[in-house]
Amino acid sequence: MKKAVLKGIGDIEIVDGPEPILKDGEALVEVAACGLCHSDVDSYLGKSLDLIPVPRVCGHEFGGTIKKLNGKTKLKVGDSVVVSPIISCGNCYYCKMGRDQLCISAGKGVQIPNIGQARDGAFAEMIAVPICNLIKIPDDFDMELTGIIEPVAVAYADTKGIKDSNVVIIGAGGIGLIALKLLKQNNNRVIAVDISSKSLERAKKAGADYNVNIEDKKRVEKIEDFLKGGFVDYVLNYHLSNDTMDFAIAVIKKYGEIKNMSTSDEKIETDINATIIKEIKMVGHMAYTMEEFKEAVDIIVGKKINVKDVISAKFPLEKTKEAFDYKIKENVAKVIIVN
Repeated sequence: MKKAVLKGIGDIEIVDGPEPILKDGEALVEVAACGLCHSDVDSYLGKSLDLIPVPRVCGHEFGGTIKKLNGKTKLKVGDSVVVSPIISCGNCYYCKMGRDQLCISAGKGVQIPNIGQARDGAFAEMIAVPICNLIKIPDDFDMELTGIIEPVAVAYADTKGIKDSNVVIIGAGGIGLIALKLLKQNNNRVIAVDISSKSLERAKKAGADYNVNIEDKKRVEKIEDFLKGGFVDYVLNYHLSNDTMDFAIAVIKKYGEIKNMSTSDEKIETDINATIIKEIKMVGHMAYTMEEFKEAVDIIVGKKINVKDVISAKFPLEKTKEAFDYKIKENVAKVIIVN
């Protein structure tokens, strides 16, 4: 069995080894596709090796076919599945309140108990995963799209409940584009903000009502002119920095909501006084619940939005290092590894 092993900064090696040995309650899945996440790139660049020990097989956005089962389940060998990568205990305080993505079973320092972080991931031909994390999908489903369902779950959790509103999205990368598509399904006006003209053009094609470059000194005024007296109800920030926080606070309406969905290498020095005076709701959001993941699967299986155009490139497993280098060098939305 081949797998792409991250051994250090910029060092990925294709290794041949035995199939994983299944523990009780686990399934062996033959991986069809796995998306390359920005968090994977951070590990590759050495930004999170203190959180994710190497050697490690990364990859948490995936699906495939069940090859073996070691536990009771209605699923069977040969079923097509997508996998939720968040491992939760089901018994702790957060799991019982329905926020299983905050489960305290995470290893020390790991933000979320993820497949591909706390344990080996899916940049491999085969992977052992808990049976309870498998969701069956139709046998005729395009399996390459299993490599993008997890980002859809992230974007769905970020946008759930937002409708008939004016929304600013900061960061028109893969998840930002998916969030845009979901928001447009619920009668929202969406303004895309990014530093890249290429990204803004992608956002326009995906349905953005208006685009603004984050470096534009008149960015707030331009949005106010576009809204013609209207207000920004929500800001979804997918690129956290001091500059994007200053912009979000300036552009949001009084009693509006700012959602921050990324972490930052910078020490964020937010103008707390402005958030108090404007009574801004500030929310941090990292992931999704299992129920939200299942709802995201239904969205893609039901073809409620098109995500094929979010995939910029596909690489075979043997070219995983090249896929990482391509993702870093080129301004692309989504790269997936396929078997």
